[in-house]
Amino acid sequence: MTKFDYVIGIDPDVDLSGYAELNCNTEQVHLESMSFPMLIEKVLQAQKKYRDYKLLIVVELDRNTKYNWHLATKDNKFVAKAKGVAQGRNQQMAICIAELLSRLGLEVIERPPLKKCWAGKDKKITTDELFRIAGLSFNKKRTNQEERDACLLALYYSFIPLRLLNKKQI
Repeated sequence: MTKFDYVIGIDPDVDLSGYAELNCNTEQVHLESMSFPMLIEKVLQAQKKYRDYKLLIVVELDRNTKYNWHLATKDNKFVAKAKGVAQGRNQQMAICIAELLSRLGLEVIERPPLKKCWAGKDKKITTDELFRIAGLSFNKKRTNQEERDACLLALYYSFIPLRLLNKKQI
């Protein structure tokens, strides 16, 4: 497997996609949320900026999953329909991002969502857990779920050894 100098993780969303730009050498992470046009512009800027380095783009996308939405027992058919439509729109956004970036000559990996095994709601990673990952330097103190998921995608392909620090160790 190739070692990359920079890994960009993208958690696609119709409204604002999560973007994580990880420098694998300095272990610095830039997190941001942005619209589709801004996301493409940001990745193209990174492509230009890192043209002499190995750059990988990881897009959260599972083309084999027919569903990835969670119905509650109290949901009626209208709520179920709305959730299905939202999931389909997000899936299409992920496909568009991955295919466009590939077509533009970037190395893109489509990665199914990582297993949720954290302390947050629905076992999603919390900001505190993300910041407790050893040795990383972040550009911001508050994050949203899309940014955290994008960061985990970038970390997954970075070869940076990870471990959670106790709050006392920080």
